[in-house]
Amino acid sequence: GQKCTAIRRIIIPKGMETAVIEALKDRLSKTLIGDPRDENVRMGPLINMAQKNAAHAGLEELKSEADVVIGEEDANFAVEPTQGAFFAPHILLCKDPMSSHKVHEIEVFGPVATILPYETAEQAFEIAAMGGGSLACSVFSGDDDFSHQAVLRLAPFHGRVLIVNEEIGKGHSGHGVVMPQCIHGGPGRAGGGEEMGGLRGLYFYHRRSAIQASATRVQQLLDQGLSLS
Repeated sequence: GQKCTAIRRIIIPKGMETAVIEALKDRLSKTLIGDPRDENVRMGPLINMAQKNAAHAGLEELKSEADVVIGEEDANFAVEPTQGAFFAPHILLCKDPMSSHKVHEIEVFGPVATILPYETAEQAFEIAAMGGGSLACSVFSGDDDFSHQAVLRLAPFHGRVLIVNEEIGKGHSGHGVVMPQCIHGGPGRAGGGEEMGGLRGLYFYHRRSAIQASATRVQQLLDQGLSLS
């Protein structure tokens, strides 16, 4: 039910709202929520009841600027949702993202996302920058020139920018795919806690040194027992 790189803002061209909502509703209707030990389940509970209560509080705040278009009645539960920290996926629609604030600032650490329509590409980048940074973002586009521009505009605000085009989309669903060689972290508050995992976490248990010498000398040192691990 929780993921650090999960999408919380869906920025789409104005006029595509209905199509996107219907596609998400269809996908979520097939997403079974329940015991993660069940191989058919695709979404588990939140970490605890305190987080469930916090998610509900965050959702209520978002409702002041956006309307719920997919909610609990659309969820596919394999368990009784009141028995535990289960939380139904919620999708909201904000009709005026340029004048809104909470939809950009509040992060509900759970299955909650807000659709934000834009009129021009420039407006899309402005909306994206209003989020204060994140661990990851994705650009879904078949236009290579636009994708290139998007990377330049989005990289300063996000730890990882994933370009999803027709070729990449064949292999996976797109956003959230984590590759080991990619960095994990982000600017500002988005980078908090990154030392808890990955290579950066391991660095706390090592003392690192640098050796500047010719390749021949380095090989000699290795032959004499120098360890680089």
